Amino acid sequence: MGVKPARTSSFAWALAVTGGALFFLACSSSADDAGSSPSTTGEEVDGGGSSSSSTSSGGSSSSSGGSSSSSGGSTSSSGGTKPPSFTDGIKNGNETDVDCGGPDPGPRCAEGKACKANTDCQSDGCAFDGKCASHPSCTKLEGGYTCGPNDAATKQADCCASAKVGTYTVDKYLVTAGRMRTFLDRLNGDVKTWATGLPANKWSQANTAGLPASWDEANTQLGPFYGKRSCETGYETGHTFWTPASYGDTKDLPQSVLDTKALNCVPWALLAAFCVWDGGHLATEAEILAAYKNNGTTAYPWGAIGDYTTSAANDKAIQLWAYETPNVPAGARTNPSTGAYLDAAIRIAPPGRRPMGYNATGHADLVGDLLEWVSDRDRQFIWKGSFENHAAEADLYTPATNDPFMARTPNPASPLAPGLAPGQPWQWGKNIGTGRADDTTGDVASMGYYGIGGRCARN
Repeated sequence: MGVKPARTSSFAWALAVTGGALFFLACSSSADDAGSSPSTTGEEVDGGGSSSSSTSSGGSSSSSGGSSSSSGGSTSSSGGTKPPSFTDGIKNGNETDVDCGGPDPGPRCAEGKACKANTDCQSDGCAFDGKCASHPSCTKLEGGYTCGPNDAATKQADCCASAKVGTYTVDKYLVTAGRMRTFLDRLNGDVKTWATGLPANKWSQANTAGLPASWDEANTQLGPFYGKRSCETGYETGHTFWTPASYGDTKDLPQSVLDTKALNCVPWALLAAFCVWDGGHLATEAEILAAYKNNGTTAYPWGAIGDYTTSAANDKAIQLWAYETPNVPAGARTNPSTGAYLDAAIRIAPPGRRPMGYNATGHADLVGDLLEWVSDRDRQFIWKGSFENHAAEADLYTPATNDPFMARTPNPASPLAPGLAPGQPWQWGKNIGTGRADDTTGDVASMGYYGIGGRCARN
């Protein structure tokens, strides 16, 4: 793995051409969560009351006002009490909102309705504020509702928000470390067992073997090592998913801050599994390209190029080490020669912090912050600028000036990468990265990188 020198060109990476087989991920929408589906075992409410009679000197009369086995019923026309139901238009019985939720079998609550548990909600996600979330991964404040332009860990945009771009529905924001933590919390780290139950149209079982089966394995995969490049903290490198120090390094930011940040250093298969669990799939190259170019109508997400440049900090993209986390702790480590922070997570932003760079439908960070994994094939990613030098490096390859988007290897081939086959999808550890050309023998030296994250899309 080796130590990454401070701010050196990413093209110092090994570049190798592979002829190996490509793996394809079957993607589709799913919100399945083993062990967390809505309860269907609740008891039926007995709507039949018991009648009582009374006798007077004028004869006998029967009272139809019965008793109910459930509290909070409504008054009947005969003066009795009706049992609660999911069709009476009021919140009663065990419901958490009007005609929905609660332990009894019945309708689940829509986004924004009150809830007490994940199973109260159609999304299978009850958020920190007692309201049903849009998707199961966006239930915590940090990383669930901290996306958007305000550089503060306060509630703002839903990090699971998506929007249509042409025929595609693509998430507006990169996946956060906090959303990944929610996923792992729900499965107690055992993603592998959950994935084995997925149907073929949602998941390729060829990718299951590499998934974590415990919290210990999950921390290992998302921490500093596991055969990834530049994910160890301390050399202007590092990961945004907080892990205990026992996994190999210490972070200069607390978990609450790291959870708000875009997730990096995540293996491709783990992020793909996350997106399936969250009700979608890891976005494809075509979906990212459609968002980047506003369904083919613009050259850049924000429209015309304007004052954007790949070679300087600007208000449209997180790039060139220009972003800095607010209120960095006083004890954060720095390079004694340059003063640069040694934990790269300080330079990686929460999604959405550059609103001038949004596309027409509100999609953020299509240039900058992190490169993005895509689901077209095993470990494929799109080069489109990151928090460090990747936008400027892409500009050396792309034909247009100040063009940071490079979904495929340069065509014609660039003299900067002799031997790199032109027009091929970028695959980490296959034709770029630290792994060998074909790692089928078990070499895991190409599992991820501190400059790669990703986003989900919906069907």
